[in-house]
Amino acid sequence: MTSSTASMRYADIIALFGAAMLVARCALSGIVYDTALDAYRVTDFPAEYPCTPTLLAEMDRLLGLGKVTRDSQTGVCTVNCRLVIGANDGTSTYFQVGSPALPGETLVMRADLYVCPYYIPGENQYQEWWHAPQRVNRLALGDAHQPEIRPALKFDCTGPKHRFRLLTGVRPERDNADTSGRGGQLMAWNALITALAPSSDHSIDSLVLRGDGFVFVNSTLSWVKGMMLYGVSTGWRQTVQITDSTFEHGDAAVIGGKLELEGCTLRHCGTAVLDYGSVNVVMRNCTFANNRCNWHLRFPGKALPTLECVDCTIGPPQDANQMQRQETANTRALAKKVGTLQNPWFVSKRHLIVRVLNDQGEAIPKAKVTVQAEQPGADIDDGRCYLTDASGCTSSKPGPKALLLPEYQQAVTGAQSPPTTTPFSYTIRAAADGRTGTVTGVRPDSSWQTVTVTLN
Repeated sequence: MTSSTASMRYADIIALFGAAMLVARCALSGIVYDTALDAYRVTDFPAEYPCTPTLLAEMDRLLGLGKVTRDSQTGVCTVNCRLVIGANDGTSTYFQVGSPALPGETLVMRADLYVCPYYIPGENQYQEWWHAPQRVNRLALGDAHQPEIRPALKFDCTGPKHRFRLLTGVRPERDNADTSGRGGQLMAWNALITALAPSSDHSIDSLVLRGDGFVFVNSTLSWVKGMMLYGVSTGWRQTVQITDSTFEHGDAAVIGGKLELEGCTLRHCGTAVLDYGSVNVVMRNCTFANNRCNWHLRFPGKALPTLECVDCTIGPPQDANQMQRQETANTRALAKKVGTLQNPWFVSKRHLIVRVLNDQGEAIPKAKVTVQAEQPGADIDDGRCYLTDASGCTSSKPGPKALLLPEYQQAVTGAQSPPTTTPFSYTIRAAADGRTGTVTGVRPDSSWQTVTVTLN
């Protein structure tokens, strides 16, 4: 036997051993091809050893199905069937895209991608989900602590009749129906979710995010035909965080519900914020730009339906913002039950700094500052007192010590009539050591502007 022949046989043995270990690992966990669904089902991969596109591609190679391909040069893995992550079988399943070894990894889907619930009523042994042991089924893009990892999830939609979807909290069935339950998470850090071909004809179908966790940090979601964040709302969900992210080229971005966003950009959307019932959305330091409609508020509610923008940059819509009351069977039934319903409204609020000086132009620390609205309806505490710091200024950081004042508000009045708009102005008073000063007509039309009050 030649040395080269021996080396080849040794290499073959090592390769076979590696393949056997992979098959064993996947057997203990689970990567199974479901012929009826035309789907790979991935189950029972713990957080310490998540399934990855590389592992999925290698298993497909060993099975010889040709459903998954991977380009080792580009790090692009393409899945030519459905991908179903997790099950309601008592296990947890983690699927990770992007790692230190593959920081720019890209997963391309040519079918729907599901992150399934861990609990489904009528199937699990517990009658209610809160009695069931909590499990996690999660699709993770990137890493919260490693911003250099910047993965992508792209959907290769070939046309308007062949759009694919991302769904959490939903399990596909063989009769083309879907079953909902509790669980299913999408976590994205420094990631991109988009269409492979960035155009309206090739956009992703509406996302369905009914799961118990959604994190979107420093990430981008783009080219979605329909709703971008349908189902995302705080409340019973375990985790919801949306910060420093971009939502662009979608029919509707934020879908109310109860939700908070910070540092986000909504641009080139049909409707940036869509009232889908019980809207209670707070947006901080967000930007609206080049949208056909920045917000559409319409449904009355028992509690005051509100869109609140704090220190936001609001560009003009290409068409117009929509604020007309809309009645449905649900709202009429609610009105019969609880009485008069409240119309939705919008309010813009901005932080303001008050600087207090003496008549020599010197800063006055520990001066007491009070604010009074000059129009009724401003949601402020007229009797509250703010103290200046050593530089003679009120707080310049968001928080309970800072002044936050409504700039203006708009309220829905009816089905056909335009909303009422109320701009606000304020009288600001300061006092220290028996001296006082007053400034009137202050309009908070830019964030963190400084208003100077001189004591006499």
